[in-house]
Amino acid sequence: MSSQDRALREWQAEREITRVILDYARGVDQRDYPRVRACFHAGARIDYGSFGGSPDALVDWLERVEPQVDRSSSHFGPPRIELDLERGTASVETYCLSVQVLPRDADGVARQTLAGLRYLDRFELRDGAWRIVERRNVADWSQSLRRTRE
Repeated sequence: MSSQDRALREWQAEREITRVILDYARGVDQRDYPRVRACFHAGARIDYGSFGGSPDALVDWLERVEPQVDRSSSHFGPPRIELDLERGTASVETYCLSVQVLPRDADGVARQTLAGLRYLDRFELRDGAWRIVERRNVADWSQSLRRTRE
């Protein structure tokens, strides 16, 4: 394989991996759970501390906890991708700023949480598709804000 062909394959793999990461964020924020599920290969394992399990169990969990959130916005930085084309694997670390707005309580107080997260992923290439096979979420910091009715 020429160096140009290799560079093109690496670029294509990194682009597909980045798209999966962004699709995950979009799926969670828009509550598009089929999009979230599609980010993972069958048999993938996920560990978020407060959740651990399969992609199907993740979707079930999100469907239970997301109604407690009025709106969310996930902002991902560029992923750091360590690619092994020969093995069809990649180790990926992505920083995330997560914003969640909770519904107002009976006193009209709205809460907003901000969190600095890192997603530590292992991707595999299977049947021509790069998807997550292992995902761990590390919470580096969080802050809760309170806002009363104006």
